[in-house]
Amino acid sequence: MISLLFIWVLTLYIILNYLFLSSLFKIFSYKNKKIFTYLLIFFILLPLVSMFLHRFAWDLIGKWIYLLGISYVWVIIISSYVFVFYRIIHIKYKSRKIWYASLALVWLLLSYSLYCWRSIVIKEIDIKTPKIETSKKIVYMADIHIDTLNDENYIEKIVKMTNEINPDIVLINWDLVDWTSLSHATFAWFDKIKAPIYATLWNHEEYMWIPYVENILSKTKIKLLRDKIIEEQWIQILGSDELWARSKDADISNLQKFLTNTKIDSKKPSILMVHEPVWMNIAEEYGIDLQVAWHTHDWQIWPFSYLVKQVFDYSYGLYNIWNMKFYITSWAWLWWPPFRFGSRNEIIVINMSK
Repeated sequence: MISLLFIWVLTLYIILNYLFLSSLFKIFSYKNKKIFTYLLIFFILLPLVSMFLHRFAWDLIGKWIYLLGISYVWVIIISSYVFVFYRIIHIKYKSRKIWYASLALVWLLLSYSLYCWRSIVIKEIDIKTPKIETSKKIVYMADIHIDTLNDENYIEKIVKMTNEINPDIVLINWDLVDWTSLSHATFAWFDKIKAPIYATLWNHEEYMWIPYVENILSKTKIKLLRDKIIEEQWIQILGSDELWARSKDADISNLQKFLTNTKIDSKKPSILMVHEPVWMNIAEEYGIDLQVAWHTHDWQIWPFSYLVKQVFDYSYGLYNIWNMKFYITSWAWLWWPPFRFGSRNEIIVINMSK
């Protein structure tokens, strides 16, 4: 399934490049096939080259080349939508005004996508349970993906918003890091969060080398949940390294073993953090009250959200899984490219009450 999805996305990417470039050539009445071929190859490779530079060239030039390369992906997507529409209209109406209107629409959509890239919304969900006496507030976020573009100013913004919410605990359902080595200074911002912070590790931490990430986080107040359960006075929080699904049919024995060997107090509310939106029926069987997930990204750019649904049955929002609640967030940041369209960055406030 993953291989087919990759081939499908790659094919779509090449087609969109062709539509984008051919539309530009048609609009400007330019017909040099050799130049067209060279430009098509250049633009197809541009995002890949920019990612390589981002991985190995951690400087201002590398940052801007990376930003240009990955931004181009969304530019061709939104431009292709508009240019295809333009070419259909242009069959009957030859007015130059349609071309100007198309350019204006592309600019507006790109501007809106950039706004959604740098802004965060706060979403509240209510969880009712007889296991709690006093109402509590939990801040939940995931996939922050700190890298060259997700700078300390953005982290500072997240910290400030979190403290304004004044939660009892904060949950980060990783990926917190992304690709390139980071200093403790970036993570130090999380020490300014007043509430206790619990976090899990996942795939991007593996790309970074987990012992390295652990060493950095050991200098912060963030407590990692690695195959363990943490008990506050009023709640239990569970997290495991073994929750790596990759597909709907993945092996669930590791999760079952973890939950079987974990002493879960049935009188306290319990939250299970799983990065992928999978295995909800298993968690419900073991009496988990709330499972939280992410990884799907909602998928941040329409219409790719439909592709995600081919891999996962649940992609975003709050669901009832028999006696358990299940929430998938659209995450506090995004991953390649730096645009959002049809979804938003979000911080979730879980209001838990009797």
